[in-house]
Amino acid sequence: GVMYVTNVQQIYGVDNIYIKNTAGHSSAAIKAEFIQSIIDVKSSYIGNTIVKTIYDIGLHMEQLYLNETVHRVMIGHAGAITVRNCMHVQSIACTFKENQAYLGGAIFAENVIKLKLTKNKFVTNIAFGVFHMKNDHFVRDEFCKDYTAAGGAMALITVTSTLITDCLFLKNRARYQ
Repeated sequence: GVMYVTNVQQIYGVDNIYIKNTAGHSSAAIKAEFIQSIIDVKSSYIGNTIVKTIYDIGLHMEQLYLNETVHRVMIGHAGAITVRNCMHVQSIACTFKENQAYLGGAIFAENVIKLKLTKNKFVTNIAFGVFHMKNDHFVRDEFCKDYTAAGGAMALITVTSTLITDCLFLKNRARYQ
């Protein structure tokens, strides 16, 4: 991905653009862990994708053909932003469009004390699911079924306080939930 940040007091971003970045496991744009405060204003996250190759530790990707449409199969969480073990996370007037991952198409938050989302746009983000190869076909990974393909726009796990105000959620989808 673009940026991995850990053990920093504060991250403040304004008017940044992240387009079509890829990562193999977690967050194609920003992954932040153990941060006191994160504030992002008017940034755009467009077409960021989690992708793993078919050779990675039994977790597979490549291309899946469904109804004559080619889809990439994703392994990993948050196409755009992953935040873990952070105190305060705030996103204001940001755009999250066409991001893809297996869990939380745009945002994945875990162990966050306070999450505040204001005037953000979440459009056509996809939580796609985990697949593996079986008899020359891609099949859904039943081992991960409880957590995979959840939260087309976002997946929040152990977030103490969440405030979502004046946000747009349009055509986001979790493929198998």
